Amino acid sequence: PTSERVKIYNYQKMNLDSLFFSVENIKSLGINTPSGDLCAIKSKDGKTYFTSNRSNNKEIYPGNGRPYMSLYESTWNENSNELSNVKEIKTGTDTKFNDATLAFGEDNIIYISRNFINKKGKLEAGRGEISNLQILRGHLDNGVIKELKPLEFNSKKFNCSHPYVFNNGKSMVFSSDMPGGFGGP
Repeated sequence: PTSERVKIYNYQKMNLDSLFFSVENIKSLGINTPSGDLCAIKSKDGKTYFTSNRSNNKEIYPGNGRPYMSLYESTWNENSNELSNVKEIKTGTDTKFNDATLAFGEDNIIYISRNFINKKGKLEAGRGEISNLQILRGHLDNGVIKELKPLEFNSKKFNCSHPYVFNNGKSMVFSSDMPGGFGGP
């Protein structure tokens, strides 16, 4: 282990592992499934969008034996905690790999995370022969994402993913392993 990893481990042991609390009254919501469902977000029009690996149209991710992630649109009934009208969102440039983590900007502008893919539709490897993630911008039009374009700061050398837009669409935070950020690897 590197000295930086040792510092992180020691910090966690001293500060985080010593936080004790109890959680009570946990119950599963009706929206949960056996699939990897995550990153739910509600739009201004009341629809709920989320990321899931429930698709049968995706390649299998070798890391967990499950399909790569796709984006879904649904209606959530807050009284019953059930999702209805669940459908996979088409991106106009559909891939067999990760499309994940939808974020809304202003005027139907959306942002998603996606693997780097070459013109033949294959994963494009960056450093260490891994296909990193990038953030793309597009428009959502009747359940179809159109005009996806990568953001300027993406690099095949680093991951940029999981965007969150705030401040009326003027600011974004995202996860990345590029230098200059906050947090660990």
